[in-house]
Amino acid sequence: MFKNLKEALAFAYTMEEGSEQFYKELASKSKDPSKIKLFKGLELDERDHKERIKNLSRNAEFISNLPIKNIYGTFDEIKGSEIDDMSEREIFEFLVRKEDAAYNLYTALCETSNTKAINELLTKLATEEKSHKERFLAELKNL
Repeated sequence: MFKNLKEALAFAYTMEEGSEQFYKELASKSKDPSKIKLFKGLELDERDHKERIKNLSRNAEFISNLPIKNIYGTFDEIKGSEIDDMSEREIFEFLVRKEDAAYNLYTALCETSNTKAINELLTKLATEEKSHKERFLAELKNL
């Protein structure tokens, strides 16, 4: 899927950017104040992830040559118009899959890197994505 770590981080940046916009859209369409707060917080988390990836990529030119193993995952994308056709349960089920895929990506990338700074960032991002997934699983239980 990726030839090197730089390419994988570029993909991760795009993935985080898409998630940021998706949570922004979910917040704008929600009528539930608790869900609005949840989605706005996640939007900020994804923006922070995006910026950390950008800074790492910018400050670590050597990463372009680091080979990585093949990584596979489900990286579904939903267009804004499709949100209107989804039930709340379907949205949260999708979000669980999306955050799980992000967790798997960061975990796999961490296993391929032997650089402390990169591993620390990827481990932190994986932990945060796992936390997002757990939030969505809790929301599903409350539906």
